[in-house]
Amino acid sequence: MIEQTTISIAALIATIITVWALLKIKKHGLAYISCRKNHMAHGCCHDLRIDETSTYSEEELSLYSIGNLHVGKFGGTLNTLGTGIDAAERTSMLQQDFGIDNRDRAIKKLKWLSTAPSQLTFHFAYEAYLKGKEGENWLRNSKELADSKELCDECIMQMKKLKRQYKEIMNAGIADSEYELGLLGVIAWDAGQLNFISRACMEQGYINEDECMICLDAAYKMSHEAFSNWKDFAHSYALGFALYGDATCIAYMAEQLLNAKQSPWSYIKWE
Repeated sequence: MIEQTTISIAALIATIITVWALLKIKKHGLAYISCRKNHMAHGCCHDLRIDETSTYSEEELSLYSIGNLHVGKFGGTLNTLGTGIDAAERTSMLQQDFGIDNRDRAIKKLKWLSTAPSQLTFHFAYEAYLKGKEGENWLRNSKELADSKELCDECIMQMKKLKRQYKEIMNAGIADSEYELGLLGVIAWDAGQLNFISRACMEQGYINEDECMICLDAAYKMSHEAFSNWKDFAHSYALGFALYGDATCIAYMAEQLLNAKQSPWSYIKWE
């Protein structure tokens, strides 16, 4: 059982987030939001899907749809509690992308995600990035990272990814300056993963619905404490993705989620 008390953010992460925030087609009942023409131009054609039989309220969908950038990427449905991803594909995805193939690993991963690990790493990586050539030495000499060589190494790796992906991130329109990168952070990426993986694990039978809802509540709170609108949330979410892959493709998908009239992000109020 995932206890409510385990879904909390450590003091250091909470401090970081507080400071950072202050700176700041029908088929089988599914309707396809066609993005094909424009996606082909970006080399990442994928239609977004909704379930037209869904009866969830906007309040419910505001909770469920936090992870929709992952849902869209994997071809799931945008307006349901379940991800709508094919069972075989879901099994493969959980195993290969997230290292989850049983209940114990699912709970371990979800507890870890609830601490916003990527935002913690990004905080240090971004500060190091701003220091240019001295960034890696600054990280290695940081008193805050002195007790964890593993975390320090992760921050160095993240800093190098940021340097490597910076131009593509700017060109994709995720951010327009170094300053904005720092404001966005990647906490939406953490929240999106927590939301998406908990829903997939529920469908897989690794956790029950009550446990899933604890994770969804945590992801919702994490997001709404940091952002005041879907756009900034989406760009932070895309930034997290962009550090690990194609910034142009994922930024375009984020824009589709924000603008396609049947996508929950386009009509649900951010409250």
